[in-house]
Amino acid sequence: LALVLGREPWSLFVPGDLDGPHLARLLEHGEVGPVNAVVLAPHGSRHGTSRTLLERLDPKLALVSCGWRNRFGHPHRESVSLLAEHGVPLWRTDHDGTIRLSAANDGWRVEVSPRTSPGTR
Repeated sequence: LALVLGREPWSLFVPGDLDGPHLARLLEHGEVGPVNAVVLAPHGSRHGTSRTLLERLDPKLALVSCGWRNRFGHPHRESVSLLAEHGVPLWRTDHDGTIRLSAANDGWRVEVSPRTSPGTR
């Protein structure tokens, strides 16, 4: 299940666990156009973020839900690098805590509630 929520300037792409060739097929044949924000799938894996995704969707910000020092190394360094190359700021639950999007006049406003559990950096 993949969702495109909202409308300009408050659009959000939520791909769920869709990645790799299935995500590529959706981007190639689907009606997914530019969005203001994207949630990385799954948890920022290497196959959930691609140049095609970033060029097609042209997001202004990205969000990823991932655990602190998780055993999978999410978000993957290649995904983080691609976002940086495209100038897309990344908000991460492992670094930023709870992430909340709220609608502002010109698009999304990001609010965070810092992590407070043991083991924070």
